[in-house]
Amino acid sequence: MKMHTHHISWLLGLFALGLASCAEKPWAEDEFKKAVDSIEGVYEWTGCTWNGPEVDMDNDGVASKDFWGVFHRFSNTEMSGINVQAAVFREEDQSHVPYMIECFLPFQCYSRIGGEKGHIFPTVQYFKTYYTMRDNQICLQEELLASVDEMYQDLQKMGETRRIRQTGYAQLEVTIDMAVFDFATGTWVEAPIVHQFKRKHY
Repeated sequence: MKMHTHHISWLLGLFALGLASCAEKPWAEDEFKKAVDSIEGVYEWTGCTWNGPEVDMDNDGVASKDFWGVFHRFSNTEMSGINVQAAVFREEDQSHVPYMIECFLPFQCYSRIGGEKGHIFPTVQYFKTYYTMRDNQICLQEELLASVDEMYQDLQKMGETRRIRQTGYAQLEVTIDMAVFDFATGTWVEAPIVHQFKRKHY
């Protein structure tokens, strides 16, 4: 009788352990989804800060640090933004599965073609990176990789620093060294510019 009772207790223990294991999965899945929700989606460009001197980047005779205002006067830069692919929940470790992040950043794009002083045709430059999941946490690859069209290689100036980071829930920030042509002095000026992005929709 004692052996029978011990056997029943052992089976009940296994059953309770099984219930506990099942109860942990929804919690883990919720944590995963919460982390992914903090980064996935389509982001809009909400601002930028030029950390250099005032320059006349659009040849209007006014030197300024207001790159946000200058870029917004050109329709080609309306495509500026970030697309973040959503991670898919899996039970196994996700650290080996990369999820794409596409960045479209505004650029001055200066050319001397068609005039002695030259002109600009602002556009966007495409960058990419990725993130992985580990222990239900975002592991962001901060360095951005450029994909430069050969015909624009001599026109767009990019430095070595190109990184992205999360600054809050559904908020991203991109820092990049960028050289712009200053029409006031006729010289190139290079300095970091920081772009802010906020999620527009999933």
